[in-house]
Amino acid sequence: MPDWLRNALPRMGRRLFGRRPLRRLAWALIMFVFLAAVLAANLVPEQLSLQVGDIAPRDIKANRQLINPVETQRRQQQAADQVQPVYDNDASVLENALARTTDIFDTVATVRERSGSVTTKIEVLARELSVTASNEELRAVLQAAPETLGQARAETEAILHRVLEGTITQESLDTARRLAATDAKQQLGENAVADFVAAVVTQLVEPNAVFNQAETLQRRQEAMANVEPVRILKGQIIIQDGQPVTHEQIEILRAAGLLDHRSSYKTVVGAVLLSLLLAAFVTIYLFQFRRRMFQNERQVATICLVVIVATLLSLMVKSVSGYLMPVGAATMLLTILLGPQVALVTGTALGLFLGMLTGNDLGIAVVAIMGGAVGVFAVSRTGQRSTLTWAGVQVGMANALVIVGLNLLAGNPFSQLAAWKEVMWGMVNGVLSVVLTLGSLPFFEGFFGIITSFKLLELSNPNQPLLRRLLLEAPGTYHHSIIVGNMAEAAAESVGANPLLARVGAHYHDIGKLKRPFFFVENQFGGENPHQKIAPSLSALIITAHVKDGADMARDYGLPQAVIDIIRQHHGSTLVSYFYCRATENGHAEAVDESAFRYDGPLPESKEAAIVMLADSAEAAVRSLNNPTKGRIEGMVRRLTKERLDDGQLDRSDLTLRDLDAIARSFVAVLSGIFHPRIEYPDMIKEVKGRTKEEKGKDESLDGEEGGHDAGPAGKPTADDPAHG
Repeated sequence: MPDWLRNALPRMGRRLFGRRPLRRLAWALIMFVFLAAVLAANLVPEQLSLQVGDIAPRDIKANRQLINPVETQRRQQQAADQVQPVYDNDASVLENALARTTDIFDTVATVRERSGSVTTKIEVLARELSVTASNEELRAVLQAAPETLGQARAETEAILHRVLEGTITQESLDTARRLAATDAKQQLGENAVADFVAAVVTQLVEPNAVFNQAETLQRRQEAMANVEPVRILKGQIIIQDGQPVTHEQIEILRAAGLLDHRSSYKTVVGAVLLSLLLAAFVTIYLFQFRRRMFQNERQVATICLVVIVATLLSLMVKSVSGYLMPVGAATMLLTILLGPQVALVTGTALGLFLGMLTGNDLGIAVVAIMGGAVGVFAVSRTGQRSTLTWAGVQVGMANALVIVGLNLLAGNPFSQLAAWKEVMWGMVNGVLSVVLTLGSLPFFEGFFGIITSFKLLELSNPNQPLLRRLLLEAPGTYHHSIIVGNMAEAAAESVGANPLLARVGAHYHDIGKLKRPFFFVENQFGGENPHQKIAPSLSALIITAHVKDGADMARDYGLPQAVIDIIRQHHGSTLVSYFYCRATENGHAEAVDESAFRYDGPLPESKEAAIVMLADSAEAAVRSLNNPTKGRIEGMVRRLTKERLDDGQLDRSDLTLRDLDAIARSFVAVLSGIFHPRIEYPDMIKEVKGRTKEEKGKDESLDGEEGGHDAGPAGKPTADDPAHG
């Protein structure tokens, strides 16, 4: 990226973004509308205007997997027709038949006992019987022996039991009656009495089956439900080019939503609802668990833009393979910019969305989510851009393994070329993830003002223009900044702050001194001090101005906002006590405005800025000690920390008393290693002994001035001095 563009991006971002809630809402709304529009546009099928008999203008394929409604209904009807009707046996039919049998044979017995001729009895019996029989049959039963008549009666009842205990429908009635008559003749032989019994049972046998409509309907419905639907696969040709359209094909097109415009509305509503749920999923997570990020428009805009760009790229590669969709690149980028938790949540939502975008393909969604998660794990502790290559390899391997698992789970033979092609696309996805992440990272870092570990490492390079200038033009300040950076890094690590940001912020915290380097004692190297010739108020103005000058210079060089904040806040509103004391030396303290000798602020608003403030003053103060033993160093550090705390300089930094104790211990460890006692060589001892008391007093006064251990308002030493501003 050209230097002019790298420097211009932060300014463009600052002008475009603010902290207004409506802007955050606008970004979320843009993402939601975009996702809903993309999902609806890809899922709403193209509408056709065809009727039965029309000639197909082209091959019409199924836009998704669907069920052939006509063929499925035909098979279901066949299965239902094969189900026999269910009948219930009516026991009252047998009871009525037996009762009538009793009446018939009782009537025969009564007529037999009457007086009169046989002819007369036949006429009477014919009138009184409830069944019809021939005169020969009636004569036979009237003249039969009592034993024969009893046998006929018993056999009639037995035949009725055998026949009517079965199920007799109207359709099977004739068959049942023939069987009953045949049974009578087989049991009684070929004679007139047997013919009478056959006539009786033939007339007494009636249908005893009652149609059970509910049970029959249930069995038919079960048979229809057991029919496997006839499916049409996605991409399968429904109508071939140039073929006439049939009724069945029209029904298939209607089922696919290619003829019914009302189904398009349903698809749009579904797309809007699902997109809203996924957007709400990410938004609710930010609101409940990452409230500061939710209130930061730049970071909200970053999430939305990454999702939008990833979706656009997915649309471009979808026609090649769904396994090329760059969810891994999106999660890697979000991990570097905003952290692993946000990247995991956003990657999961994005993977689900892309799975729906490809026709609810669960396999693509699983590969996208797993690849994105591996991308998060691979770069969560990455500190250099070169290590992203290995992260891309991990994403590609994860994609390939998931694709292999899905193919094995589906029972697909892995010898197929299609399976190997899918694995190849999954591996290529990992390579593309690295390319996309490395290519887009500088844009997001510059335009959105988001600081990353990669950016911080680049800024800590001594060859950076500002650090190079600081080394050449203000070497004392540069050395001081390096030591403060080491102290700040150790302290930040001990309290859970960002150690890299603290170190880089410390390296740049005094770059404002480049404007007037010789007004700061660490850059005078024993030369004339210009503050001796100007008024204390002007000296204080020059000293405090280095904060504003540093912030302006940092903006001009395109430094991230987080570093600029440390530059602006590393002195808070502390008092430049050395020049304030000089202004009040002649007893005119009432006429001196203390606010004119204080820094403009603001107070440190982050742990890193507060740590740099404490490290800056501690390094300057310890440097002024004549005999910097560990005990004296610790005493000085803890006193300075207490002064800053009592002065209210740490009120906005979220540092606890436990944190301040850990910071002090870290400072002492670093400073004790730097300002440890040294062995004096013999020549040096002689030289020191030969110095006059006057020279020693002069040196001590200079040490107090340069080291920053100056007299405060009450005549007590403080850590604010012209040397370190």
